[in-house]
Amino acid sequence: MADEMRAMLDQLMGKDRDVPLDQRVIRRPKFNDPEVCKHALAGLCPFGLFPNTKSDLGPCEYEIHEDHLDWEAIQAEYDGLPAREKDRLGYERALLRLLDRLVGEMDRKIIKAEERARMESAPKPLNVTQQAEVDGLRQQAKDLTERSEKLAEEGDVDASMAAVAQAERLRKDAEGLVARYSRPDRQLEVCEVCGLFMQSTDSEARKRDHIEGKQYQGWLAIRQKHSKLQQKLGPGGGAYPPLGARGEREEGEVPEAQHDDKDRSRSRSHGRHHEERERRRSRSRSRDRRRDDRHRDDRYRDDRYRDDRRRDDRRDDRRRDDRGDYRGGSYNAAPFDYGRRRY
Repeated sequence: MADEMRAMLDQLMGKDRDVPLDQRVIRRPKFNDPEVCKHALAGLCPFGLFPNTKSDLGPCEYEIHEDHLDWEAIQAEYDGLPAREKDRLGYERALLRLLDRLVGEMDRKIIKAEERARMESAPKPLNVTQQAEVDGLRQQAKDLTERSEKLAEEGDVDASMAAVAQAERLRKDAEGLVARYSRPDRQLEVCEVCGLFMQSTDSEARKRDHIEGKQYQGWLAIRQKHSKLQQKLGPGGGAYPPLGARGEREEGEVPEAQHDDKDRSRSRSHGRHHEERERRRSRSRSRDRRRDDRHRDDRYRDDRYRDDRRRDDRRDDRRRDDRGDYRGGSYNAAPFDYGRRRY
């Protein structure tokens, strides 16, 4: 609360209100001071257009606007700059980008409001009683039409024509009932400038109040200034890079002339990274081949070891057969202890 009161006093009496008069240094603000509104210098500050309305955009980040005592001198100082210097400062491009965002948001709001207006202005469905009344009239008109055809076949032309006329009146009565019963409670329209709803039953005085109101006049000024800046600078600010709100380049943005150098540097960096990845892949493939070779050598040694062991086992078996005494189809040699076999 205290900070808000201090800010209000600073705005009304100045930040040096507590300094004695003989010690105050009177300095007229310049257009490039941080507290001077750059949007107002470029032609329009949208933040002060909608006070106490649904379209209120909040406070402006700048303090000094058109209501300042020295504003005429500040505006004249900026207007006296050469066109090239104004382009370098980029106040108009910053304002154009801000208005682009505001107009885009309002256009999206208008589209949603029009969808709601179409839904609420759609014809109402007929209830059971109303539909029965309409169907009765249509059935009578159908019966009269059939009767007129029979009368015409019998040669009673006058009665046939009277029946046709009565059937036509009944059809029109049915259509009138449908239009009356299905008529919506209200017809909504959407203002194409500020997005507010208007009813078809509004009086001329109410429509005039809407056109003279803050929201309509504020959004009309925004759209007119937006269109004027687009014609001057092109969509998005033309060939000039968009600047920040205080006339400085936003973080990460670079002049157009530096894009080619960055592209070439990025291309060289990409080439170096690609070569490094290829070298790593080549080294990895070499390691895989050496590991596969070692595995094949190990399998080959294991296979040779198993072959040698089988050969030794067969030689031992033959020796035992030679030492054994074959009697009646069996050996009398001492049983061989397989547990003592050497591997």
